[in-house]
Amino acid sequence: MKIVDMIEIENVLYDGNKDEIERVLKEYKVSYKYDKNNRNFSFKSLKLQEISRGYKVNNEPNCVKYFGSIYNY
Repeated sequence: MKIVDMIEIENVLYDGNKDEIERVLKEYKVSYKYDKNNRNFSFKSLKLQEISRGYKVNNEPNCVKYFGSIYNY
């Protein structure tokens, strides 16, 4: 799986299956945090050296279902 930007990483974190998400977390050195009360989701990739933040997101990302609300690389 070749990913070139944060949007593609975000798509996998939201919609990917457990194996796809785990691969992205490790390969792109991703850490994330999801706040269930405020529905805020932020993640960063050490490999791409970028941060993305979302506020009042509509759906809980699949990565939260598989790996919990906080994941640190």
